[in-house]
Amino acid sequence: MANFANANPQDAVLAAPGRLYVARMGVNPTPTADTADADDGDDIVVLDPVSGKITGQTKLADLATAPKTRAAPQRMASDGKLVWVPLASLSADFQTVGLGRVVGLDVATGKVVKTVDLSASKNCGKAVYLKATHSIAVVCSGAYPDGADQAKSSHVVVFDADATTPVATVAVDRK
Repeated sequence: MANFANANPQDAVLAAPGRLYVARMGVNPTPTADTADADDGDDIVVLDPVSGKITGQTKLADLATAPKTRAAPQRMASDGKLVWVPLASLSADFQTVGLGRVVGLDVATGKVVKTVDLSASKNCGKAVYLKATHSIAVVCSGAYPDGADQAKSSHVVVFDADATTPVATVAVDRK
C-alpha cells in the first residue's frame, strides 16, 4: 500500500479475481502532490492480491456527509456486481459525526455508481450482503458524542441492492 504511517485499513474484500478492495480510514497529513500515487487516504484502494501492488484508487473524501469530517470508509460487502462501502463520516477527534451514507463501487472499475443516504442513522460501520433477498444490511452505531441521545441514530438499515435508486429503510430501531 501507499506509504503513510496511519492508513488505518478497516476491511478488505476480494471483489473479483485480482481485485482486492481495501477501505482506508486514515488520512495522510503530508500526501505528495502526485495524485496518482494513492497516498492520500480516506479512500478505497484496489490491490493485486498476489503482488500487493495498488492497481486503483477511489477517493471518498468528498462524500463525507458533515463539514470537517472524513468519509471514513468501514467494513464492506460485495454482491458480485458492486462493493458496498458504508461511510461513517467522522471528524479526526470522533466528536463530529455525519449522517450515514453507503456507496456502491463497480467491481470492475472501482467507480462510485450508487449512493444511498441513511438520513436517520449515524456512524455506519458494517455492510452485509443478504443473498436471499439481494439486499444490503448496514449497521449504524449512532453518534457516541450525543451521549444519552446516541441510540436515536443507531439502526440496522436494509435496502434493495438492485434498485435503480436504492431507498433505505430502518429494519431495527430502538424505541
